[in-house]
Amino acid sequence: MKYYLLPLWILLGAFHSFSQDVIFVNDDAIGNGSGTSWENANRSLLNAISTTQPNSEIWIAEGTYYPGCRNCSPVNRNSTFRLRDGIRLYGGFQGWENDKNERVLVDSTGLYLYQTILSGDIGLPRDTSDNSYHVVRIQGTSSNTFDATLDGLIIESGRATLVNDPLGDNASAIGAGIFSIWTNLTLSHCHIRDNLALKEGGGLTLFKGEVCINNSIFEDNFADAGGG
Repeated sequence: MKYYLLPLWILLGAFHSFSQDVIFVNDDAIGNGSGTSWENANRSLLNAISTTQPNSEIWIAEGTYYPGCRNCSPVNRNSTFRLRDGIRLYGGFQGWENDKNERVLVDSTGLYLYQTILSGDIGLPRDTSDNSYHVVRIQGTSSNTFDATLDGLIIESGRATLVNDPLGDNASAIGAGIFSIWTNLTLSHCHIRDNLALKEGGGLTLFKGEVCINNSIFEDNFADAGGG
């Protein structure tokens, strides 16, 4: 009987492929859309978020992703990237990487190189009156606090401008960029920009939770009542 020794890199490569639950997203992918590899990446981030299991990582290639339909009528401004417990979003990929550490997020001047943009500019392009109330929404409960990670993302163009929220909680007037409630949120290497709220938290509203912010930029966000 013959025995064969496999190279160590083959063994490690096989282990890496199956050691974590990663969903791949690339809006330019031409494969089968299963999300199991860059070649077969899911072309819809919204679909990937809604169908993936809790405690999963979603790797997102450069591009602009919207939580709702553009040029559609009527527009559903409640459209949002709604994360479930334990979902971790990582952007800034070119679309070939096998490890998050292979990303090159910024150059020597701080410019984001391979931009993964989550934009609330649904409806008519560049018409802010019909943008999403929240670009990203994460909502746990008092009995089930969520964990979430946003890493390497540009989050922009949320417009939390609904004055008389039918739910009576004014949620659609706060947290235009990120609305986080009962969540422990980690925010790393993100750029939160050009979000507006009629009440508090143009860029970020955090209620009943904690946030850890690393190497992130908040720029050109606005809120009438403070916390732009």
